[in-house]
Amino acid sequence: MRKLLLHIAALLLAVNASAASRLDSLAQRLQLFGERIPQEKVYVHMDNTGYFLGDTIWFAAYTIQTNTTGSSNISKVLYAELWNHDGYLVERKLVEMTNGRGKGFFALTDSLMYGGFYELRAYTRWQLNWGEYQHRHKKNARWWFFNNTMAREYFRDYDKLYSRVFPVYDKPQAPGDYFHDMTQRPLHRQYSSEEKKKLELSLYPEGGQLIEGVPCQVAFEAAMTDGEYRSGKLEVTAGDSVVAKAETQDRGRGVFQIVPLKGKRYRADFIADKDEEEDKAPSCSERLPKAETDGVSVHLYQDDKQWMADIYVCGKALGQTLGMTVMHEGILAHFEEIRGDKTKISIARDALAAGVNQLTVFDDEGRVYADRLFFVTKPELMKPTLAINGIKDQYEPFEEVRLEIQSESIGARDSLAPPAVISMAVRDAVHSDITFDSGNIMTEMLLASEIKGFVPQPEWYFESDDEEHQRGLDLLMMTQGWRRFNWQEMAVSGHFEIVHPAEY
Repeated sequence: MRKLLLHIAALLLAVNASAASRLDSLAQRLQLFGERIPQEKVYVHMDNTGYFLGDTIWFAAYTIQTNTTGSSNISKVLYAELWNHDGYLVERKLVEMTNGRGKGFFALTDSLMYGGFYELRAYTRWQLNWGEYQHRHKKNARWWFFNNTMAREYFRDYDKLYSRVFPVYDKPQAPGDYFHDMTQRPLHRQYSSEEKKKLELSLYPEGGQLIEGVPCQVAFEAAMTDGEYRSGKLEVTAGDSVVAKAETQDRGRGVFQIVPLKGKRYRADFIADKDEEEDKAPSCSERLPKAETDGVSVHLYQDDKQWMADIYVCGKALGQTLGMTVMHEGILAHFEEIRGDKTKISIARDALAAGVNQLTVFDDEGRVYADRLFFVTKPELMKPTLAINGIKDQYEPFEEVRLEIQSESIGARDSLAPPAVISMAVRDAVHSDITFDSGNIMTEMLLASEIKGFVPQPEWYFESDDEEHQRGLDLLMMTQGWRRFNWQEMAVSGHFEIVHPAEY
């Protein structure tokens, strides 16, 4: 009998060792994929915040690659597109990129264009290997085209290509009459809708799902159908019992915690703060997703020195060999095996790179049980990299302007150091347009390019590293996060295929 038990124990050890080796193999493939098949990100520096018909849009373009965070040498061609107010492509240009830098222009010909809000898009062909999706359309829409391929191409789009929306005003009637008049002349007939905007509530369980019997964090976002965020209060009920209460903390977002019980269904009721123009405060309700008996719940939080994750494993997932990875820009930053029904993991903040990081819990077959984005801030992100001196409050017409520009990041100049490149736009502050799209190259590369949809005034998140801004960033990650790096595509063989080759 003792010999039989020894054989069983040896067999179990061999099975566990084999599962652990498969976890290691997945982690190694994840690391190699991020290093050998990097992605590209694009930023376009435009010379103004708004334009008049007859103006020329001058821009400088930059590309970086994720396995180095430096200038990209993958693509030598950048596609820059100008789209008009009605969503029609006005012009496309191919920009030559050298060491990740290029430049170009669009002429806003007043005889061929009209006022409105225009969009500048920019991308490389290599970027089109990621983020492809189809716009929603009716099933019979394919009958409008000669074949299914044409239909797919018409409704095809891509997440997180660079995009900037800006106003284009009517041409001034006389030199110096820079009035912001915008006469829109749509190319198609528009029908006004009398449908009133409504309040909507979106719920986002941390890690992806609710798990029975363990603490689960749920983020929420309250906004009108036109995108306006609303502050207010939320109650979570099960039948007649209130199980959780919460208030919005940043831009209509908040978070609450519940322990879902078997057989219980939960509803979240949100009441917005009353607006001066409203007769009564709008409200809405949304059911929480059904809690699962098998799975993994993740709760991620931080203090001054480290990030911590409480990981709860339930049901059939307890019988699986699980691992946890943390990725940044597709590069593996941390990996360890998870054991037992509850695991606490700590990672020093200094060990993680600044920007969006992705925590993933998975089994030895490559199944993802939980996935969570979080943003790591660093003190250097809060400091300006350029110091510009010599700017006066006011200048006379045609007065010479002399500026002194210094950068600590460039360091001491020597014969081996590459030349520093700075793109600079000079404009009259009086005529600058104040828009929500107020980002810069840092906010675009570190934050906006990793977030689904539009991020208004992203520079706010980098004003300080205090509790308020950390909370705002974390709520943004939980509600608006988008997986630029698909874990399964990277770690599991056969899940990814290069469709668009890089252009040299």
